[in-house]
Amino acid sequence: KYDCWDELGKFLEHGDKARLLAIDGAGKVPFYSGLKTIDMLGLNDVYLAHKQEKKFYVPGHNKYDADYVLSKQPDIICAWLEDSLSLSWGLQRERYEQAGYHLQYLVNSGRKPYKNNIIDVASVGQDSIYQLIKLKYTYAVLEKNKE
Repeated sequence: KYDCWDELGKFLEHGDKARLLAIDGAGKVPFYSGLKTIDMLGLNDVYLAHKQEKKFYVPGHNKYDADYVLSKQPDIICAWLEDSLSLSWGLQRERYEQAGYHLQYLVNSGRKPYKNNIIDVASVGQDSIYQLIKLKYTYAVLEKNKE
């Protein structure tokens, strides 16, 4: 059975272990990758967990702060990709690009595996990215630009 979280965690396991990961699903990916992790939804982050929200939306998905996450300067940010190429949880494209991040990989978030479930899109055109989104590559991995 295909599980995109297992696949992504095992994929990230092969990189530098000193990297800092920010992710909206802090379970399998941090477990398999072994990376130090910021839980962007606050389940294991003191600041986000104690953040007061005025409106209640979805349990476990209500407390997030894109500025806080970006201030931690993670090496990798993973979250759901929107059609505008922005990410969930307030990470608009302009915001993450201005902070020095680029879209590096797209992950197949569908139920069926493909030959390549994680695709490097750093040098692919926007039209190709939109085609991949239609094929259920809707989970994004941002990487910090090299300085």
